[in-house]
Amino acid sequence: MKRPAERGAALILALLVLMVLTLLGLSLTSMSLVSMTAAINEQEATEALYVADSGIAHALAIVSSAGAGSFDAFLGSGDGRACTGDELAQAPTWVSIFPPAAELIPSAGRPLSPAGRYLVRVCDDDAAEAVTSGPGLPDLDPLHDANGRVLVRATGLGRSGASATIEVILTRFSLPALLVDGDLRIDGSPSILGPGGAVHANGTLDIVGAPCAERYFSASGAAPAGGAVQGGVSCAEGDAEVRSGQKAIPVPLVMAASFRPWADYILGADGLLREPSGRIALIPGWSWDSSARLWSGGANIPPGTYYAEGNISIVGNLGAEGGPYGDGPLPLTLFAEGHVDVSGTARFVPEIEGTPAWSIIAGTDIRLAGAPGTSYQGVFYAGGQIEFVGSPLVLGQVIAANLSDVGFPPDLSDPARNNLVRLHDGFMSVGGDVTIRYDGASGLTSSGLTGWRECRGPDPDSPCAP
Repeated sequence: MKRPAERGAALILALLVLMVLTLLGLSLTSMSLVSMTAAINEQEATEALYVADSGIAHALAIVSSAGAGSFDAFLGSGDGRACTGDELAQAPTWVSIFPPAAELIPSAGRPLSPAGRYLVRVCDDDAAEAVTSGPGLPDLDPLHDANGRVLVRATGLGRSGASATIEVILTRFSLPALLVDGDLRIDGSPSILGPGGAVHANGTLDIVGAPCAERYFSASGAAPAGGAVQGGVSCAEGDAEVRSGQKAIPVPLVMAASFRPWADYILGADGLLREPSGRIALIPGWSWDSSARLWSGGANIPPGTYYAEGNISIVGNLGAEGGPYGDGPLPLTLFAEGHVDVSGTARFVPEIEGTPAWSIIAGTDIRLAGAPGTSYQGVFYAGGQIEFVGSPLVLGQVIAANLSDVGFPPDLSDPARNNLVRLHDGFMSVGGDVTIRYDGASGLTSSGLTGWRECRGPDPDSPCAP
């Protein structure tokens, strides 16, 4: 029999237990919410970091595709002030190669789904230049790059105000004398000379001839040297250095159509030769073959810059001594939507001055032939392949983007039609006794990363802060 004083004790005990369980549940719930919030914040911060990394990759692609010889073009772009965020929002005034406006990075940032956005600044590394000795250093001009390096700062903005910044050091480096974006076979005796006298293939480099490279041969894949390779100054210092498994070198994308406004004359697809204003130009030396979409020129074509809505073939002693335009090499620059084929004993230099010193840009292929006394000067860029015949002298840089192996216009029923240079078992082939002499400074360049650091959050004292 229970005593009266014990009545209700079970209820009190139950309430105490219930209160303890409730407090424990609330604590566990609170801990779960804190953990979940921390996990969400970490996820959003990581997403912001990935967005910033996308901004760095985008900026590198824009700068590398330009092929400009200096970073100054970007530092002074936009509002004319470096590091304000509009450096990659429009094409710099004196850069010939640049992506279209839709592929650039606006000053307000570039959206990246689902909820991200990145902003990019290009800044001169004044702090490093201020304590560095060398030609032109120290330098504190924010619009002038004196050491071949700039800072690229990308800030990624994510959900719920998350942000992260990545800052990299971008370094400009010269491209080699002969660069092929793909497999390359050397089965002749070419000589690649000068301070920039190097060969690189973004693929396999198959050496079966007796070539010389003053600096080195290299490939991203294998580089078997079955031939008698030579190296050193004037190919007189024994075996050349052959490197395999090297990092791929980005090849700038150069489109002939980008240079149409530079032309003095337009070689039209309708068989008419015009000035840029549209007026018919009555100049000698050119003829039109509509079936091959080919403009043919002889030794008496006048100097100038030509843009062809088709293919170009030049035959004869162009720029020969005693010719109609003097005894020196002919100032000539050729841009073609298709291929460019030059034979005979030609001598010409770029009509367009500057760096890069453009000589020939072809949408598909380039073939340069010649006997001793033939000389070509400048940058030669083919969207397809490049071939040398005989023993011409090339004073400049040769780049094959190797984008395709088709003719212009393409013919699916006959792939060889209008296809000037064909691949051989997937390899571009360099034969003959061509000599390429490159100074390492007057051609196309590319960019690479040499430093990297990460900062997260909106801390104004962050080392990545502007």
